[in-house]
Amino acid sequence: MLCKYVLTVDSISYDIPKSCIQNWDEIKFSRKRSGLEGITRTFTSKFQFVGEAYDLILEEYLSKYLASNASITVYAITNSHTYEEFFSCRLDFGSLTYDGNAVSINSIDDSVANIIKACLLYTSDAADERSSV
Repeated sequence: MLCKYVLTVDSISYDIPKSCIQNWDEIKFSRKRSGLEGITRTFTSKFQFVGEAYDLILEEYLSKYLASNASITVYAITNSHTYEEFFSCRLDFGSLTYDGNAVSINSIDDSVANIIKACLLYTSDAADERSSV
């Protein structure tokens, strides 16, 4: 399948090559329903960004920490030779790790329930860190 990859960092979109997602072949996603919260999308592993994507994400993270805003969108080519959005997801900066070569980061499904859960998790983690200092 022919795809186009777009990394959006702080509302600025960048076309990135597939090579900027180091573990693209390992990433699988599924949809599931848990309770009445609707259908959510889950990924099997973190995204590992390298090259230009590494620089963009790390710069955003180091300047804004958990207030950072980025997403990855994958477009697939259609039979009429146009690109159609295959999936899009926000990146979870609370899960970000980096080692000098790659940034590893989870995604957040854009459902309201998952966004609220992520925000509550970071709020409680931040409170735990402040209380331990």
